[in-house]
Amino acid sequence: MSQLLQDVRLSLRRMRREPVFTTVVVATLALAIGATTAVFSLVYQVLLKPLPYPEPQELLRLYQSTPQRERGGVAYSYLQAWRERPGAFQAIEGATAMDYTLTGPSAAQRVRAGLATPGLLSLLGVRPERGQDFGPESQGAGRDRSVLVSHAFWWSHFGGRADVVGQTLTLDGAPHVVQGVLPASFRFWPGVDLWKPLTPAPPG
Repeated sequence: MSQLLQDVRLSLRRMRREPVFTTVVVATLALAIGATTAVFSLVYQVLLKPLPYPEPQELLRLYQSTPQRERGGVAYSYLQAWRERPGAFQAIEGATAMDYTLTGPSAAQRVRAGLATPGLLSLLGVRPERGQDFGPESQGAGRDRSVLVSHAFWWSHFGGRADVVGQTLTLDGAPHVVQGVLPASFRFWPGVDLWKPLTPAPPG
């Protein structure tokens, strides 16, 4: 104990004699603690924090590997093939995102839309706050003209009006009917304003 106290006194005397050295040490220590905290926060948000869905440990993200890319998107045909493989998974749903031009009474604007197979929200245990989810009928060609809007978009574009279901949005020149409003807690794809049914590309 006496040796420890002596070391502390020597360190304090040196710190008084060399204030620049003291400042660097303290600043470096503070930066190290701050960086460690920031890194842990990032790791927690990305890797450790449970997903905000029921039974998050049961959810997996699947990729399609190619010689050019180890983790790429999955073609719709592969999604269908995986679905038909018995016993592999309880359910498989797909999603992607793309930009559309929204036109109307005000100036045209770009919006980000998520495209999802009809069972995605059900798989995640999410129900629209207003209206209803996409049904199997939305899978047919030309039947993807309905949208679910995010809670933020509902307020920013429609002012939170109660009769939003049934309103029309024009995306890339095509009318789309608002089918429902998603809950404010739904954050599946960052920056997405609305969701459309994901349908297979037409042949040819």
